[in-house]
Amino acid sequence: MKLLLVILVSFCRIAVHAQQPDCIRLTQAVCHELSVKNSEDIQKQQNALQQALLDKQIAFAHHLPDIDASLISVLMKDTKITEGMDLQMAGTYIAGLSLTLPLYAGGKITTGNKLAKVGIEVQKINQEKTRQEVIYEADKAYFTYLAVKSKVTVLEAYMQQMDSLVSQVNLSVGVEMATNSDLLRIQAKRSEVEYNLIKAKNGMELCRMALCAALGLDLSMQFDTDEKDIRIPDKLQTAETTDINVRPEYQLLVQNIKAKELEIRNARAGMLPTLALVAQYSRYGWAYMKGEQQGYSYKTEISGTSPVLMASLSVPLWHWGKEIKKVKKAKFDLENAQLDMKKNRRLLSIENEQARQNLQDSYRMIASARLGLNQAEDNLHNLRLRYENSMSTLTDLLDAYSQWQQARSNHIEAQTQYKIYETEYLRITGRLL
Repeated sequence: MKLLLVILVSFCRIAVHAQQPDCIRLTQAVCHELSVKNSEDIQKQQNALQQALLDKQIAFAHHLPDIDASLISVLMKDTKITEGMDLQMAGTYIAGLSLTLPLYAGGKITTGNKLAKVGIEVQKINQEKTRQEVIYEADKAYFTYLAVKSKVTVLEAYMQQMDSLVSQVNLSVGVEMATNSDLLRIQAKRSEVEYNLIKAKNGMELCRMALCAALGLDLSMQFDTDEKDIRIPDKLQTAETTDINVRPEYQLLVQNIKAKELEIRNARAGMLPTLALVAQYSRYGWAYMKGEQQGYSYKTEISGTSPVLMASLSVPLWHWGKEIKKVKKAKFDLENAQLDMKKNRRLLSIENEQARQNLQDSYRMIASARLGLNQAEDNLHNLRLRYENSMSTLTDLLDAYSQWQQARSNHIEAQTQYKIYETEYLRITGRLL
C-alpha cells in the first residue's frame, strides 16, 4: 500500500511539472526572430504577395490564345422544307474547337501586365513595412517588460532594506534608543513599499503577457531575460538629415502614382479598336432530310466539317462619352495621388525629424538620470552613516531611501525609453534589419 502511494505521488508530481509552462531564454535578437516567425500580419502579407504573383501570371495569359470546346445538341420536331420534303433534327449535334488570339486590344493587355508588376512591387514593400512594424512592436514590448522587471528588482531590494531597518529600529525600541513612533513610521513605510511591490509584480505579469502576444507565443510562457540587452552607446551618432525615399511608406506613394498613370492608359484603351484572330473547326451530324420522290421514300443524313478562319475588328464609334469620362475620372485619381504624395512627404519628413530628436533627448535624459542616481546613492550612504551615529533623523533616512528608489526608477525608464526610440529611429531611417 505504501509503495502504491509513493508511485501515485510521483506520477502527480510529474503531471504537475508537465503542466507548468515552459521557460525560454529571451534576448532582443530572439524577440525579433520569434515576432517575425509567428506574426499573423506577416503571414497575411506573404499570402498577398503570392496573390500578386498570380495576378501577374493571369495578366500575362491574356497574351496567349484562348482555346474553347463546344457541343450543341438540337432537339426539335421535324420541319417541312417543301412539299414532300422534311428536315429532321431530333438529336442533331454541332461539336467544335475554337482558338481566339488577341492581336491588339488598345493597350489593355500591356497595361494590365504593367499594373500586375506594380502590384507585386507594392506587396513586397508592404511585406517589408509590416516586418519592420512587427519588430518595432516586439522591441517595445520587450523593453517595457525589462523596465518593469528591473523596477520589481529595485523594489525587492528596497523591501529588504526596510525589513532590515524595521529589525534595527525594533531592537532600538527595546533598549529605549528609539520610540514606538519611529517604529510605526518605518512600518508604515514598509507597508507602502510592499504595496508598490505588489503593484509592480502585477504590472510585470501584464507586460509578460503583452510580450507573449507580440511574439506570437502562448500567454502562459515564462521568460528568462538578460538586462544586458539594455546597452547604451558611449557616444550617440545620428544623421543630420534622413532620406525619406528609403521608407516603405514613401515607396508605396510612388507605386500608387505609377498605378494611377497606368489606369489612365487603361481607360484610354476603351476608345481604341480591338483586333483578334479566330480559328474554328466544327463538326456536325445527325441531321436528316427525308421525303418522297416519284413514289420512293428517302432519308439523307446531313453531316460534315466546317473549318473557319476569321479576323475580328471592333471599332468603338459612339458610346455617349462613357470612355472619355472614364479617362477624366482616372486623371482626377492621379492628381489625388500626387497631392497625397506632396502632403505625406512633409509629414514623413516631420516624423523623421521627431524620431531623431526623440533619440537625442532620451540619450541626454539617461545622463541626467545617471547623475541623479549617483547623487541619490551618495546621499543615502551618508544619511545611513549619520543615522547610525545618531546624527540624522529617521525621517531624513526614509526620504533618502525614497529618493534613491525614485532615482533608480528614473534611470531604468530613461534607458528603456532610449532603446524603444532607438528601434523607432532605425525603422524610420530604413536601417531596421
